[in-house]
Formats: sequence, C-alpha cells, structure tokens
Amino acid sequence: KRQDQVSLRVLAFLKDLDNEALPEVTIQSGRCARCLTCLRLCPHAAIDVGPRISVVTEACQSCGICVAGCPAGAIEMEGVHLEADIDRRLQAPAATVDAADQTAPIMVFGCARSAAQALTVARDMGHVLPAQVQFVEVPCGGTISSNHLLSAFEAGAPGVMLCTCHTDNCQSQIGNQVACKRAEGVRELIRAAGLESDRLRFATLAANMGNELIFMIKDFVDQIGSLDDS
Repeated sequence: KRQDQVSLRVLAFLKDLDNEALPEVTIQSGRCARCLTCLRLCPHAAIDVGPRISVVTEACQSCGICVAGCPAGAIEMEGVHLEADIDRRLQAPAATVDAADQTAPIMVFGCARSAAQALTVARDMGHVLPAQVQFVEVPCGGTISSNHLLSAFEAGAPGVMLCTCHTDNCQSQIGNQVACKRAEGVRELIRAAGLESDRLRFATLAANMGNELIFMIKDFVDQIGSLDDS
C-alpha cells in the first residue's frame, strides 16, 4: 500500500496535479487512538501509518467511509457535515394531511452516484417526492454511520431509508456493503428499543432508476403510515 501511495504522489507531481485542489481530510492526533479502523476500512489505500496516522490526499476519493467508521470521531472531511445537515432537515417538519398537524419528516439518505442521480432523473420525468420526505445526498452510502441513523430516530423521524449502489457497482468498492451492515445493526438496536425494525429500510439502485426510486420511497412512506396507524 505504501508503494501505491508513493506512486500516486509521483504521478501527481508529473501531471502537475499537486496544484489542483484536493479533498481536505484531517485526522486529529489528539483524538486518534491509533486503532487502525480507518486503515482497515479505507478501500483506496489512502491511510498512511507513520509516527502519526494521516491521509494521502492523492489517493482519497472522499467517500467518507473512514469518517463514519472512526470510533473516536477523529477524522474530519471538508464539505462533509452530515450532522448539521440532518439536524436542519429534521427541523423542517413534514406537512401532513392536516396542515395544522406537523410531524418530523421521513429521512432518505442517498448516495451521490446512484440515488441522488436517480432522483434527478425522476424529477426530470415530472415526479416529486412525497411531502413528508426529506432527501439527504451523501458522497457514498458508507458515509452514513450507525450514529447518523440512530440520531434521526432519536430526533423523531418516523422512518429512515438508506439508498446505495448495487452490489459490485460501488465506486468505493465496499461502501454499499458497509452501509448494509450498519443498517442491519441499527435495525437490531431499534427493535431492542421497542421500535419496529421495518422503520429502517436499506435499498440499492442505479443512477438511471428514477421511476424505481420514487416507487421505493412511496412504498416506504405507505409502510410507515401503516405502522403509525397500527
């Protein structure tokens, strides 16, 4: 892996890529416990283990898998502020049939390379999201941590949906697999807390599946409505 990192740096120099803006990713040494979770998770060999753990920006693809997986919250990625975005979306109540009755929105997290593009396709076709849904675009399904999913429920979201790329179609190689495992773990946690596990749904799709995305979301909204009525 170190040889790969050196090669990337040499190529960046030769192509004058060192003058281009690269993603800002920092590991706070004061918080880093050197557990090497980031090294194990990173699919791009972008973690360098030396006197201090650091990120090789030439190799980093800004998928955010390491940020979500760091148990100490020691990794910061420029432009990725999901906690603030989630809080902002949840503070915008979803309109229900009775305008006087406002509820927290159903949260849908979607990968920028699949679900977010599918949503653009759907909108170009004239589709609109249900009023009670807030869509949050993320760099990769692996950017979403278990805490992000749990925080949405703790803030009152009646349902959470996580949409990633299909198996073997993830640019981050393992982002969708990591996301699936995290979703399965959170389903067990919310079940133990007394919530129906069906309030969290994991789905995969491709960038051209606009119709399918809208169908999935509407089906999930109907499912949450049935759970609320039961």
